Amino acid sequence: MLDSNVVLDAGGGNRAIGRCTLDLLSGIGLCTFSDGIGNLAGFHARARVSPPTDGVNWHWDGFYSFDDDF
Repeated sequence: MLDSNVVLDAGGGNRAIGRCTLDLLSGIGLCTFSDGIGNLAGFHARARVSPPTDGVNWHWDGFYSFDDDF
């Protein structure tokens, strides 16, 4: 298992914080983002992660939103 904090860095001080958990045997996992700074303030996301079917590109399937308060 991999369970790690993650930072989505869009450059220019725009960042979102989150956490990803991944089963290293199956390659299946979940990433969530709970907030951010700069243009990513109020950012929320949840994505299921699955291994590449083409041997290269991992798949992320989910949704994102921004709080209206920002």
